[in-house]
Amino acid sequence: MIQNIRFLYGEEDFLLEERVKQLLEETKKEVGEDLTVENFGENEDAEKLPELLSLPSLFAANRCLVIRNSDVFEDKELADNLLGLLENLATTEKVFFIYYGMPDGRNKFVAWLKKNAVAEEFRTFAPWQEEEVIRFIVQQAGKYGKKIGSHAAHFLWEMGGSNLRHLVNEIAKVSTYIGDKDLIEEKDVLAVLSAGEMDAFSFVDSLKRRNVRDGIKNLSKLLGEREDPIRVLGLLASQFRMLLKVKALWDSGSDQYQISSILKAKAFFVKKTLENVRSFSVAEVESVLHSILNAEYNIKCGQDARGVLEDLVMQVCAKGSSNG
Repeated sequence: MIQNIRFLYGEEDFLLEERVKQLLEETKKEVGEDLTVENFGENEDAEKLPELLSLPSLFAANRCLVIRNSDVFEDKELADNLLGLLENLATTEKVFFIYYGMPDGRNKFVAWLKKNAVAEEFRTFAPWQEEEVIRFIVQQAGKYGKKIGSHAAHFLWEMGGSNLRHLVNEIAKVSTYIGDKDLIEEKDVLAVLSAGEMDAFSFVDSLKRRNVRDGIKNLSKLLGEREDPIRVLGLLASQFRMLLKVKALWDSGSDQYQISSILKAKAFFVKKTLENVRSFSVAEVESVLHSILNAEYNIKCGQDARGVLEDLVMQVCAKGSSNG
């Protein structure tokens, strides 16, 4: 394994970029100030990359080249030229290849990187990884010198979805809003919510009620406000995950207050969720969560977000739908 070549890829771009920052900091500590960091982005001419790798840095003895150019993975001739250079890379050189999304494992260059470089994958949190998301929220609040209560963290997650970059931005806004106060509470999270986020909840609510007309109307409003489709899917997933948990406990004989205690969720949210438990079977909720993951994948693969989300609305509301 070639330690000075890194291959960082995956769908969770925030964690990926945080790892790049960490690796650059570690490299600076390792070699001192005698380091040049060069970024090679999407707008660069990929044909110039072999020449760039061949020439040593003119400004420092050590160099770190961060490559965010998808042509590297798509141009076979270019990839072949790079392989020869990478196999003989000087120890004073570090190269980071960045790929946003899931690369095709059949690609020769991708396969070489996975086998020979230090490869790391960064996955989006799955709908069932509640503890990991809450831990992430607590850690991010700590970076601003703030603590966040369990209910407030869950509330932020319910309101903001599982998109980490969005959550980080919301935590920054809430931390600024509360000023010198140490603890972030639910009322603080609510105070900084945007109109778009409230509209997102209206959209989710219409799907939980299986109301096709309201679902399409609220979706159009969201997209008109340029709301991030991936964030909306994250919110939708968290709401249906909660619906699944509440339904399972309700069907087993637990009442509203027992469910609230077991899930450490506010009684208000449990009460709202109980309004929808009879609208979906367990199998249907599981199917909805699967459809949400598919929708996220399709959007990240370049499919039209509006079309994907409209199809999702129809799928969720298909059985027992109400048109108001």
